[in-house]
Amino acid sequence: MAPLIAKAQVNLHIAVEPGNIIREGSTAKISVSAAGKISSEEPQLKIEGGNLTVRNVGKGFEFMRSNQGVTRVTTYSFEVRGDAGKYNIKGIFKATDGTLYETETAKLEIRKKTAQEKALSPELKVQIANASPFVGESVFAEITLLLQSNTRIYSERNNIVKLSGDDIRAVYLDGPKEAAPVNGKRAIRFLYQISPLKSGDLSLNASFKPLIQLPSTTGRRRVDERFDLKSKPVSILSRPLPTEGRPADFSGAIGNFALSLQADPLSVNTGEPIAMRFTVTGNGSFEFLESPKPTSTSGWKFYEPTKLDLQRGEPGRPSQLIFSQNIVPEQKHDQLPSFRLTVFDSKKEQYVTLITDKIPLKIEEVAIRSGLSNKETSSNIPAAPPESAMSDILMMGNTITPKWSIASTPAWRNSAFWSMNLIPIALLIAAAVWLRFHQNRNTPSDEMTATEILEALKKNNVSGTDFDLLAYDCLTKSMPSESTNKVSPTLCQLQDRYEFIKFSGNKGKSPKNTDETERSKIIEELNQLIKK
Repeated sequence: MAPLIAKAQVNLHIAVEPGNIIREGSTAKISVSAAGKISSEEPQLKIEGGNLTVRNVGKGFEFMRSNQGVTRVTTYSFEVRGDAGKYNIKGIFKATDGTLYETETAKLEIRKKTAQEKALSPELKVQIANASPFVGESVFAEITLLLQSNTRIYSERNNIVKLSGDDIRAVYLDGPKEAAPVNGKRAIRFLYQISPLKSGDLSLNASFKPLIQLPSTTGRRRVDERFDLKSKPVSILSRPLPTEGRPADFSGAIGNFALSLQADPLSVNTGEPIAMRFTVTGNGSFEFLESPKPTSTSGWKFYEPTKLDLQRGEPGRPSQLIFSQNIVPEQKHDQLPSFRLTVFDSKKEQYVTLITDKIPLKIEEVAIRSGLSNKETSSNIPAAPPESAMSDILMMGNTITPKWSIASTPAWRNSAFWSMNLIPIALLIAAAVWLRFHQNRNTPSDEMTATEILEALKKNNVSGTDFDLLAYDCLTKSMPSESTNKVSPTLCQLQDRYEFIKFSGNKGKSPKNTDETERSKIIEELNQLIKK
């Protein structure tokens, strides 16, 4: 069905911003409005003269007053951009009865950029630290956005340079960051780390869609322009790792690394732990690094290593990765075991095994049961007290310089502990017994009959909350449960107070204390119920 021109019951409007003439690459905002019996479906733009890229950017409402009353106006906003040319644009709405209506025609001209305007366009360049890396080797890639000094760029969340390539893993690291100007142009840089996943000729590309503010041709104002930038492809020649001479314990890490080891304490007894800290420094694929392995395990007990977070350095500077591990000597040694880590050195282009330096130790061999060294005998050393056998080794801290200490005698075997805490403990026990007795004494007995409870109430030995609890107990025992809703107003109030005490959990406080007159009346009515 062909669309109709707007009629009285449907009022339509179309507008173009910032004007009817924009330059190539800029974006025009098209607003179409409708008032009347319009369908909730989104309107369409009818474009003549070529193809434009259209994006719906919003919907709004406005209420207008006139002689006919208040009218609701619905406005849809679109962004359009395209090649140079002249375009006729109409908005098409659908009414609630299915009839199509179109707005008047809006004219839009997109002109070509002048040479001066083209010179303001930004550039995107990619540089990589190594154009011929090995498969799996991590290499820094730097992307630079070059802008003219009299242009500005908008900061948009989640809008950054994208770096991609077939069979190339790219990881974003940093940016955007302002850098030193290049040939008089403003430079904004992004940093990536790439790793080729296969050998051969590969290609790397960068793309970016920034929103940039450029000066107009007159220079009196600025215009916003969305650019779709693509860098020139960068070729990479990826080389495979050599298979000849590859060690069995190769970790998979490729790069230039150095390994160091620190340990503390360096003077211990057998059975006492030593904290070790391995530091791997360099540049390369740290994600494939594993904790160094000992060259000898005899006479040692090893605990599982812990891998800490990577401390990444600036481009061109080494990064650092730390592993921590505990080791316990089970016999006497004069040095720590050596540890090895096999990597592929990309500079030497060969496999390299990194080995830690020799660290001397002073270890005293101690018998596990007696706690005496082999050089000492029971003849000249007094026997240890029985409680020393129950001591534990306590680890203090989790750093490279931890300290361990021998636990003291358990507190419950220390006479000073009991002399200082006996009286407070006794007072706590006495208080608990008194509270228990008090609760039992104030709690109505389930074995008492209604008559016995009534006699206790008549003696006036209880008051307040205790009176209400006993009186309610007497009420429930003197009449069937199905008849408790047929009592007098006085006993109804007694039930209300009991419910408050029961569900509030506060047995020491009643919503309203009863006076002598009310108590007498309750006792009288309970007496009549029992006689029945």
